[in-house]
Amino acid sequence: MTAINETSYFVLKNKPSAILVIGSTTSTVVDTAIAIGKIYLCEEKSGLPCEQCKNCMLIGKNEHPDFIHFDTSSITSENIKVNDISMLSSFFKLTSNQGGTRIFSLGILENVSLTIKNALLKTIEEPPKNLKVILHTKSKNAVPLTIKSRCQIIDLRKDIKIEIGASMKKFIELDEKLVPFLFKGENIKVSDAAKACQNYEIEDILDRVILWVHDALLVAFGQNPLFFKPHKDEYLNALDSVRSVQCLLEANYNILEMKKYVFNNLNKILFIENIFMEFKNGFK
Repeated sequence: MTAINETSYFVLKNKPSAILVIGSTTSTVVDTAIAIGKIYLCEEKSGLPCEQCKNCMLIGKNEHPDFIHFDTSSITSENIKVNDISMLSSFFKLTSNQGGTRIFSLGILENVSLTIKNALLKTIEEPPKNLKVILHTKSKNAVPLTIKSRCQIIDLRKDIKIEIGASMKKFIELDEKLVPFLFKGENIKVSDAAKACQNYEIEDILDRVILWVHDALLVAFGQNPLFFKPHKDEYLNALDSVRSVQCLLEANYNILEMKKYVFNNLNKILFIENIFMEFKNGFK
């Protein structure tokens, strides 16, 4: 369960109409959205969510009629499309099912298009009665100033050591799935690799592939790998199939270029497949 720190809870208990949440690596966006939804809608008004009332129970199952969460951080769900705004607009205009507050939650904000950000900005500027908007981000620097300036900001990140530990755990889990595919080199099956990594962030996949190629280039020039140190022999085997180091350099450049398009509201599974296709091209 997401831990809401004391400072953030002080902000949330006043139920501002628009909140920008900087999430922690120790919890998912969905868990954070549900925890905040309970604070807003819990029937017990005396303190922390009771976890027992009807509202808390329904929000916990993501089934409350006055609570909608769109999670664009998930690889398995599609990002919000422009035509979804019409449906959301209808929700914005509805009267609360239970006569109180309605909550719209969106994560991650940087994953959606400029058109949708502009629509959200309009809603935040002129919020319908009793509507609360909760926006989630990994970094407030990625959020347009026009939106940021109209939101109360809460930071759920924990002690730096805890955050680093959670990030390291995430990368270890990703590497267990990703690295065996990379060492297949030209024999990598793009669709299988994409499917194995589909529950991880595109940014993280890109970063690990880039580091793998970086180490491969070091080994190609007679150096030891820096990031995947125990795998030098596997690198040597993989590099046997490389036609030219120039191809690997070009693949590395193309994969780096893909970082520019991570937040362009593209089809995520297709994007991941393209990463592995560019990687495979480095062995041709």
